[in-house]
Amino acid sequence: MPYDIYDRTQAQTSGGVVPGQVPSGGGEFGPIHVIRAAVAASAQDVTIFPTAGTPLKCRLLDVWCNVSTGNASETLTVRDASGGGGNALSSAISLASTGKVRDAGTASTTLTVLAAGSQIYCRRNTTVAVGDVFAMIQYEL
Repeated sequence: MPYDIYDRTQAQTSGGVVPGQVPSGGGEFGPIHVIRAAVAASAQDVTIFPTAGTPLKCRLLDVWCNVSTGNASETLTVRDASGGGGNALSSAISLASTGKVRDAGTASTTLTVLAAGSQIYCRRNTTVAVGDVFAMIQYEL
């Protein structure tokens, strides 16, 4: 069955959609956004999406920190409630040394899917480390 005006089929060209792939603009996924929040040496919670929550259903794809001042025993965990409550959405990310530190894997075995209105906070066990935390999300349309 041809898919373009030149009567080419998928087998005749490398430009077609591969079975199992979601085509770009297919209407299922929105663009990927990276949200940055400062990690200051004051509060244990770093807010990514506060009380109003995420505007749409989304997937939390990745979390990483750029640590400018480390603390040997400090960790950061992404959670769906403030104050260390709710569910863990990431593993504990070590803020022990300076540089880029990535989440070693989410708390579940699949990508974390969040409903519209979900809150996202980063909870630290102490308040010494300084830097930035980045959350990569993709909205589902």
